[in-house]
Amino acid sequence: MLLAAAAVFVAARLAGDDASAWVGFVRAGAEAALVGGLADWFAVTALFRRPLGLPIPHTAIVPTRKDRLGVSLGAFVEEHFLEPALLRDRVLAARPAERLAAWAAVPANRDRAVEHLAGGLDATLELLRDERVGRAVGDAVLERLGTVEVGPLAGRALAAIVAEGRHTEVVTALLAGLADTLVTQRSAFRAVFDRESPWWVPGRVDDRVFERIFGGILHAIDDLRADPAHPIRRHLDDELARLAERLRSDPELARRVSAWRGEALDHPAVATWAGALWDDLVTSLRRQAGEAGSPVRRQLAALVGAGAERLATDTVLRGELDRRLAAAAGALAERERHVVGDFIAQTVQRWDAAETAERVEHAVGRDLQFIRINGTVVGALAGLVIHGFGALL
Repeated sequence: MLLAAAAVFVAARLAGDDASAWVGFVRAGAEAALVGGLADWFAVTALFRRPLGLPIPHTAIVPTRKDRLGVSLGAFVEEHFLEPALLRDRVLAARPAERLAAWAAVPANRDRAVEHLAGGLDATLELLRDERVGRAVGDAVLERLGTVEVGPLAGRALAAIVAEGRHTEVVTALLAGLADTLVTQRSAFRAVFDRESPWWVPGRVDDRVFERIFGGILHAIDDLRADPAHPIRRHLDDELARLAERLRSDPELARRVSAWRGEALDHPAVATWAGALWDDLVTSLRRQAGEAGSPVRRQLAALVGAGAERLATDTVLRGELDRRLAAAAGALAERERHVVGDFIAQTVQRWDAAETAERVEHAVGRDLQFIRINGTVVGALAGLVIHGFGALL
């Protein structure tokens, strides 16, 4: 356009002063177009570099004022984009809870959420597998157990178990285990019986006596297993209830239980067991987090599904969630928005001056050329208007 304006200007100038009046308008327009185009070329170029390499003051604005521009840009973003009240209003207007409910209504999205939660759980557990973490957790658990009043707590637990009859299955299982032990260790018991029997008793008599005693014991155990209302078991129930009461009310017994607790917790094997228990727990949870259909995955799916259903049907919950998110966004902006401004300023400061000018110039792109084109066109129009006004005068 500059070349075209220059050619038109030269042609109009060569036409001479005796040419028709319209040639003067053409010459004035072309001359003003040259001035406007060159002025805007200079102005745009001066933003990013020295025009023609000349050290003209107030040129190469972007590279020389880069740091100050970064600070100004950071402050602008901080004040106008991260203003707390504005953020709160935008979050409320966006209705994030409603959008989340709509997103979670799609089964594929819920499955994706479960995958992400399982992956996050696995990554978290991987960090917790550290030996120092396991040792710290074990120490914390043992320290906490060391401060618990074991006697009264055990008394309340035992009383609840006896009152609800939950100990019945335990007693039955113990009796079954006792019977199995007697049967498997029959030869050992017979050896003991033989050692204790007088030497002068015939062997056949020993056999009959042992069989009667051994069989009677097994029969008695079977009776106890089969009849929860057996007098002996009822007596055991009464003894357990009395023990529960003593644990709750007898200071001496509570002190002895606490002493036993302290001795047990001080044993090195207990600390080793606590660490191993933590490691086994973390390993199991990590394995289940990676297995489809595992209990952990099913629990995560149930939580996501229940949350999605509740969010879809409970308008009060959605409103409360929106308000909380808006308040959190406002509080975060109030507390941390200066961090964003500082980050922008420091990032710009680390840029190379020439690279910064090139980045900004490329970001604006073709608009810079249209600025120059507009300057040329507006200059031509201004020249025509001024020349016409002069002709009228």
